[in-house]
Amino acid sequence: MNNNISVGSLCNEWWRQTFGSDDGVARMARARLRRCTTAVEVFTIESVHDLNRVLRDSDHCPSPDQLALITV
Repeated sequence: MNNNISVGSLCNEWWRQTFGSDDGVARMARARLRRCTTAVEVFTIESVHDLNRVLRDSDHCPSPDQLALITV
């Protein structure tokens, strides 16, 4: 697809859309992510899988370690 979009831009947009609002859903998602203590816990959060989809659709294929580091 389009590899011209930087990983940083994609992640920033994902973060803004997922966690940027001040409604209950975004606050709860931020709290769940903040409470993760291992990479395995990070992967139990649906929005992390959404980020992985966004990155892969843009021809960026992060490793599981990279994806965990991006999200925490």
